[in-house]
Amino acid sequence: MDKALKFFDIYPKVVPADKTVTIHIRPLYEHVKFVEGEEYEVLYYPMERVSVHGEYQYQMPQLVKVEKGVLKINQYFAGEQEHMFVINDLNEEIEPIRIRVYSVEDDLFNKRPYLGDLNTQSYYSDGEESPAFIAASARNKGLDFISVTDHHQYKPSLEAIERFKDVEIDLLILPGEKVHLPDNPVHILNFGGESSINKFVEEHQEDYFLQVKAIAKDIVGIKDPQTRFLTASSIWAFDRIRNANGLGVFCHPYWEVWTGYYVSRTVIDYFYKHKLFDAIELLSGYYAHEEYANTLQVARYYEALKESDDIPVVGVSDAHSCSDDDLLGNYFTVVFADDLTKEDIIKNIKGLYSVAVSSIPGEHQRAFGPFRLVRYTQFLLREIFPLHNKLCELEGAQMYAHLGDDKRAKRQLSIMQGQTESLYNKLFAKPTNIK
Repeated sequence: MDKALKFFDIYPKVVPADKTVTIHIRPLYEHVKFVEGEEYEVLYYPMERVSVHGEYQYQMPQLVKVEKGVLKINQYFAGEQEHMFVINDLNEEIEPIRIRVYSVEDDLFNKRPYLGDLNTQSYYSDGEESPAFIAASARNKGLDFISVTDHHQYKPSLEAIERFKDVEIDLLILPGEKVHLPDNPVHILNFGGESSINKFVEEHQEDYFLQVKAIAKDIVGIKDPQTRFLTASSIWAFDRIRNANGLGVFCHPYWEVWTGYYVSRTVIDYFYKHKLFDAIELLSGYYAHEEYANTLQVARYYEALKESDDIPVVGVSDAHSCSDDDLLGNYFTVVFADDLTKEDIIKNIKGLYSVAVSSIPGEHQRAFGPFRLVRYTQFLLREIFPLHNKLCELEGAQMYAHLGDDKRAKRQLSIMQGQTESLYNKLFAKPTNIK
């Protein structure tokens, strides 16, 4: 964690663009405290070199006096960008402090960043742990929403929801499943859907084939009958998921199985051209020796942007285990939404307010998606999420305790509820601090 984040309480850190906002800097410990009544030199730098004074013209240093142990800096933040303050002790008794702030336009400022994983497996399919354990692990690793998406099965996701229904938690647990259709190898996520697609096919297989056959007749540009069928089958699934108020995600398009990628280039190109999916898995939970697949998925996405900028993206772990050396928490989605609800999460993914994040231990964190959101997310990964994740880790530990029948955990979770929301309320500027 950055030294400034570790030793100082800094707020707000996200502010509205083109407004004057008061930034508070309060030392947390004796060894970094400010001297009451003393003046400190404050240097301000807009990171993209765009300021109220014009491009490349920085404002003059200002002297700010400590009041009740706190430095309060009034600053106009031009445009949507990152900003840096350097605080110098004129007596040179403490090292210079570097403070980062980000200003965003109103549409983003009125949303909050939520971290989530849309693709995990439990021991009901090919995973290792229970659905509830996956949920607790997700919170422990800093996620705000999770879906258990077992192969062919919808009920495990409901079990995760049921296990925590009587305790107060800030993790949103959503229903889901990985859809596998007869004679169709394409992996599709039903994220948040109110009913099971797999179960419908099992119980109405004849209807399924008739409906797919009808869709296939209208497909043009694909000559191969088998490819036309699986494309029609996928169209049927995406439509069915939408009708169930879910999000249909096209999974890991460049997953390699034995002799090649699991679906053909024809299928991938057709899906992109006709926008069949609600979102594309831009990052999937691959291990190091498989990472080339994510490289191809990202490259294909940016290639597709030449034709259309309307391509929603997600990042998923596809985790089959929650151990420290597995994939949960290494890949995830950041969604910018008004509220932490299923409806808002899906609406804002579809509305292009999401990015995919790679957060592999020992490597730099990287966000992928629309440039504007990537730029903002890189700031959040460095300046906001470390504080958020510390609170999530504590809550996740109590969720584990609850699963182990610790009677104290329920009360502890009740006390903890609202921690991350309170943190965001502090780190995002309030109207009283804005001019």
